[in-house]
Order: sequence, then structure tokens, then C-alpha cells
Amino acid sequence: MTDLTPLFRQCVDIVQQEYKTQPTTAKQPYYLNDTFIKETTAFFHVLTNLNQFINETKSSYLAINDDTKLAGSIDDKNKIDEEFNYKVQQMYKRLNHLETYETKRQSLLPKTSGWFSFLDESNDQDIYFETLANHRMQILRFLMETLNHVNKRFENIQQKRLARERQLNLLNFQNFEDGEELEDVFPTLDQIQQVPELSQQQIQQLETENQEFLNMKTSQLKQVEKVQQSILDIVNIQNELAFKLQDQGQQIESLMDSHADVQTEVQMGNRTLSQATKKNKRGANMLVMLCIVLGVLLVLVDYVSF
Repeated sequence: MTDLTPLFRQCVDIVQQEYKTQPTTAKQPYYLNDTFIKETTAFFHVLTNLNQFINETKSSYLAINDDTKLAGSIDDKNKIDEEFNYKVQQMYKRLNHLETYETKRQSLLPKTSGWFSFLDESNDQDIYFETLANHRMQILRFLMETLNHVNKRFENIQQKRLARERQLNLLNFQNFEDGEELEDVFPTLDQIQQVPELSQQQIQQLETENQEFLNMKTSQLKQVEKVQQSILDIVNIQNELAFKLQDQGQQIESLMDSHADVQTEVQMGNRTLSQATKKNKRGANMLVMLCIVLGVLLVLVDYVSF
């Protein structure tokens, strides 16, 4: 029996060389290589940090006793409000920039059309761009909803803190200088008791002065009650305005969601319409080419027959 090992090795070498020379599957030229995913990931990371910041500082932020180590000063809390609101505004601007970029990118998509486009088995480029556009719009919508949720959480605890501070100030106002005038009244009573004998006229004069003093304090008490009622009315009005603003914010968010849904549906409709238009063009091109071929065949038949 002959030794076929050298022949087998030659076959193996040929197969290995053919396998090495085969071109590797490369990415399609229309694949995007921008930094959208990287920027949106960093954006979501910032939102996560803001939400974690709210969770960590909620207890100290809502504490109203400045004597404890847990509570911070009012200036520190106001500074937190300013810095957080500034950061949120910057995040809204950044998200708006990403939405503008994605909208312009979708408007500048290359359109595949031509005489022989109907010969393509599957338009992978259109499917890729359509899937990518829907995916990115869902990412932007998710980031907008997350940003609104974080902002609403901070606004809720901010309103709660301001309401607590108003109530505390109201209580301090009610207890302010209670009984300051009593220190001046008691010495007068002691002096009256030390007087051995008082005439009827002096007694009437003291009664008149005491009655005037009582009337004055009663009027002051009524004024304080009016001021207190006015403050309570102002607080109620502020709460009503806050609730109305919150409702309007929710309505605006629902309108934005509806607008995003409508925009997505319009884009899908435009793509469907463009695909239908391309198919119609392909059919028309096929009919034109068929007519041309039939005309040429008729001319050839006539020429051959004559």
C-alpha cells in the first residue's frame, strides 16, 4: 500500500492557505462611529449621582434645628438649592443639545435609490438607520423622564423645607416678646399695695389707667391675630400656587411625551412613505426597462423579418 501522508499534508497546507487568505467580515461603511452612546452614558451617570446626592442629604436638608450637628445652616441649604438648580439647568441644555444633534443626523441620512436598487435582496442600510434612530430616540426620552424625576424629587423636598421654615418662623413670631410688659406692671402693683391709704379719686384713676392698658393690649392682640391670619392666608396661597405649578409641570411633561410619540409616529410614517415611494419608483423603472427591452426586441424581429 502506497504512503499517502505527503499528499495529505499537501492538501492540508492548501486548505490552510485558502483559509488564511479569506477576507474577514468587515463592518459596513455606513456604520456610525460617533460619541452619542458615550455622552448619554456619562449623562445618565451624572443623573445617578444627583439622585444619590438627594438620598444622602435629605435628612440634614430637612432638619430645622440648627443646634444639632445633623442640621445645616439656612445659608448652606440656600447654596445647595442654587447649585442644584444650576446643575439641573445645565443638564437640560445638554440634553437639548443631544436631541438637536440626533434630529440633524436623522435629517442628513443618505438615501439609497437608483435604477438597479430593486435588485437588492434586502436594504440593510435602511433597516440599520431606522433601528438606530428608534433606539436613540428611546434613550433620549428615558433620559428626559429620569431628569424630570430627579428634579421633581428635589423640588418636593425643597418645598417641604420651606414650609417647615415658615411654620417655625410663625411659631417664633407668636412667642416673640410674650410678657415683656408684665415686668413693668408688677412693680406698679407692688407700689399700689405698699400705699397705706388711697383716695377714691386715685382709685378711679388707677382703674381707668388699667382699663386703658387692658384695651390697648386687647387691640394689640387682635392686630397680632390679624397678622397671623394674614400669614396663614399667604402660606395657603403659596401652597395652592405650588400645587398648580406642579400640575402644570405634569401637564407639560405629558404634552412633551405626547409630542415625542407623535414625532416618532411621524418619522415612522415618513420612512414608510419613503419606502413605498422607492418601491413605486422601482416598479416604474422596471416597467420602463421592460418597455425598452420589448421595443428593442420588436425592432430586431421587424429587422430580421424584413
